[in-house]
Amino acid sequence: MTDYGIIEVLHSPTDNLIQEWAIYCGLNESVEELIDLDVYWRGKTHLLPELSALALVYIWLPVSGVDVERSFSSYKSILSDKRIALKEESIQMLNFLYFNLGGNVNYDLLDSE
Repeated sequence: MTDYGIIEVLHSPTDNLIQEWAIYCGLNESVEELIDLDVYWRGKTHLLPELSALALVYIWLPVSGVDVERSFSSYKSILSDKRIALKEESIQMLNFLYFNLGGNVNYDLLDSE
């Protein structure tokens, strides 16, 4: 995300948020290379309540449009003409398989069975 202007709270941050940002920047922490951001920011809620609340919302946004395009592509595969009559439960299961198998689902093979 290069345009931080789309984050409404950053247009006019509260004094508390500015103070918390200064505290955060002054923290002397060693950060693990592979860190669970959810656990990290939940652990900061007592020290940085506004900043951690903001972080917990925005850490889950895709960093590029590629993820969004990929998901539309997978939905296009799931909702092809051959599968247009699938029940909602079946569509949910195909979606679950796609995202939990790392996108390694060959929908054409599913059609041939």
